Amino acid sequence: PAIVRAMADGPHMVAVEHELNVLRGELETLSVAEDLGLASLNRTPLAMGLLSGRYRPDALPAADDVRRNAPWWDFFDEGAMERWLERIAEARTELTADGRSLVQGALGWIWGHSPATLPLPGFRTVAQVQENVGAAEHGPLPAERMERIQAILRRTCRRRTQVAVPYSPALEPGLLYMPENFEVEVGGAVVFIIDVAHFERL
Repeated sequence: PAIVRAMADGPHMVAVEHELNVLRGELETLSVAEDLGLASLNRTPLAMGLLSGRYRPDALPAADDVRRNAPWWDFFDEGAMERWLERIAEARTELTADGRSLVQGALGWIWGHSPATLPLPGFRTVAQVQENVGAAEHGPLPAERMERIQAILRRTCRRRTQVAVPYSPALEPGLLYMPENFEVEVGGAVVFIIDVAHFERL
């Protein structure tokens, strides 16, 4: 956000590109864009395809696909993917009400945050283009559904204690090591409600 404000002092700044999707994103940057009258170009609006509903732990992108080998997102990483899918399952009913597909609901969720948003979904087929275009026909998610989805995200993002296992036991001839489990705090988020009337630390 600070960089956006600094660059907006120049004469040619008209938009800011940042990550935003149902699972994660930079809502604070969106708020700054609105304050400055900038367009908000939204990367990964479909969480690199995870919000398409096509992928599962047993149905992943190809091993050499950049989505599985880049350090900037973990949508398809073992362990993380399962947690993201749980969040999608929780919100699916609200996202797909009134005849929307999951993709169209995810795009409608972005538009529901602000008319300044312009999601940039990827596509490979004519059918995917048609589905993306169809999202515009539905428009933004209604405010009441945005609130219900927010309640779901609040519940699934809450801070909680989880038992972690550092690594597997070593049981080999001449070597015996049993790791000691320990508790860690996971989850939590700072959620900005646009227009930022208040924020909640979960």
